[in-house]
Amino acid sequence: RIAQDMLADYDYNPAKALRAVLKRALEVLRPDGQRSMTTSEWLLYNIVDLKFIQGQRARDVAARLAMSESDLYRKQRVAMAALAEIIARMEEEQRARMAATKDFSDKAQEQHSPGTLSRRAGERDVDIVGEDC
Repeated sequence: RIAQDMLADYDYNPAKALRAVLKRALEVLRPDGQRSMTTSEWLLYNIVDLKFIQGQRARDVAARLAMSESDLYRKQRVAMAALAEIIARMEEEQRARMAATKDFSDKAQEQHSPGTLSRRAGERDVDIVGEDC
């Protein structure tokens, strides 16, 4: 859903929109501080960045991260699960924002619908509906 909503920003190119979503999620995964290729806190970020963003081969990524290819593939599954969780949270946040915007819009429409005026009468609102309004 997020990539779909970003299509207009990326010339209606789904691949570009999806890449932007992945980059945004990867930034959430990125640890604070200076990047290190061998520390465990940077491992998931480095795997995704090197293999999927930069497009390096698994053998080269494994060598750069000082691990075996089989270990790289195991850690890659963990990295993909972490990214999927981040994207799911991003979608939840987007749905919440859209719902809040819709609620605000619906309330604004109710307050400004044609033919309906609201006038204070004591402590309660009284709706006046009619063609003369």
